[in-house]
Amino acid sequence: MRQRTSRLRSRAAALFTTAAVVIAGMVPASAAVADDVGHAELLAGQAAVQPVEIHRTVSEAGFAHPGVGLTADHLENMRTQVRAGVEPWASYYDAMTQTRYAAVDFKASIQGPTDEQPTATAYDTASMRSRQHADSIGAMTQALMYLVTGDERHRANALHVIRTWSSLDPARYKYFPDAHIHTGVPLYQTLVAAEIIRSTEPANAELDGYDLRWTERDEQRIEGNLVRPVLDTFLYSQNRLWNQHLYGVIGMVSAAIFLDDAELYAERVEWFTVNAGYESEHTINGGDVNGSLASLFRLIDSGDPLNPYGKDFVQHVEMGRDQAHAEGDVDLLAALARIVHNQGTEIDPVDGTVSTAPDAVSPYEFLDNRILEEATSSPPS
Repeated sequence: MRQRTSRLRSRAAALFTTAAVVIAGMVPASAAVADDVGHAELLAGQAAVQPVEIHRTVSEAGFAHPGVGLTADHLENMRTQVRAGVEPWASYYDAMTQTRYAAVDFKASIQGPTDEQPTATAYDTASMRSRQHADSIGAMTQALMYLVTGDERHRANALHVIRTWSSLDPARYKYFPDAHIHTGVPLYQTLVAAEIIRSTEPANAELDGYDLRWTERDEQRIEGNLVRPVLDTFLYSQNRLWNQHLYGVIGMVSAAIFLDDAELYAERVEWFTVNAGYESEHTINGGDVNGSLASLFRLIDSGDPLNPYGKDFVQHVEMGRDQAHAEGDVDLLAALARIVHNQGTEIDPVDGTVSTAPDAVSPYEFLDNRILEEATSSPPS
C-alpha cells in the first residue's frame, strides 16, 4: 500500500508540474484571475525580477528548441499567465510550488559530494528507475520554477539533477523487467528540464562557485551517459505490447529532438503512428498487439464479421484490457501528437511517415482526426 501511495503522489506531482504549461496555448488569456493570497504574495516578490529570456533556435537538422514537449511560446505564455494570476495557470502553479519537488533545497536522490560522483552509477534495477522518475519530476519542476521566478537557486538545482544523472556509467546499464515501459517517461521529463536550461542563460555565471551555464560538456555527458544508453538498452524495440510500446516511444521521440537526430526522429515518429515493421511476440488478440496510433485506435469496418453494428466505427482496443491502460493510451498519444506538431512535422496521411508532400497532415489530423475521434467518442449503438 505504501508503494502504491508513493506512486500516486509522484504521478500527482508530475501532473501539477506539467499541467500549467501543457494548457499554455489552449486557454484564452481572459480566463478568471486567481485571488489566492499565497499566490499574490509570491508574485509580489517577483514583480521586480527581470524575466528569464528564452532563446529560440532552429538546429541544422531542422529541430526547434526548446521543443521537447514545450515550445518557447508555451513557456512564455505560461509564465505571463502565472505572474498575472490568471486561471487555470495560477492554481496549477500554486499546487506545484507546494510539492517537495519545488523546494529550494531539492536534491537528486543519488546526489553525491559532486555532480560527477553520484551515489549510484548503474542503471539496472527498478528501484533506480523509480529514483530517476522522481528526480526527473524534480528537475522539471525546478526548471519551471526558475523560469517563472528568476531565482537562480532553482536553476542550480535543476542543473545538479541533470548533471548527476549525466554521470552514470554507460557500461553499467542493463535491462531489468519492464524497463521498456518505465524508462521512457523519466527520460522525457529530464529532457524537458534540460531543454529549458540550455535555452536560457543565467544572469550570473556562477552561484556560490557553482557554474550555472549550460556547456558543451553538459551536452556531451547527457548524451553519452544518459540519453544514448537509455535508448540502446531499454528503448530500442518496436515490438512491445500496446501502451507498453507508447511509454517508450515518448522517450524515444523526445530524445531524437533533443539530440537533433533526424533519422532517429523519422523512424520513431512512424513507430508512433503506424509502426508498420511491428512483429508480434504475443498471442493476445490474434497476435495483433501493435501499440501504434493506427492499431490502438482501430477502425472497425462495417463489413467485419465481428461488427454487429452495420457501420464503421473506431474501437479503442485496450479498453477491453482495463481503463487505466486505456487512459494511458489517450494521454500518451495526445502528448506525442503535441510533441510532433510542435516541431511543425507533417506526416503521410496513410503511412504515417514524416512527409513534406502536399497531402501531408498534422498528427492530429492523421487518419481523419483519429486521436480526437476516439478520445471523445462513445461506443456505437
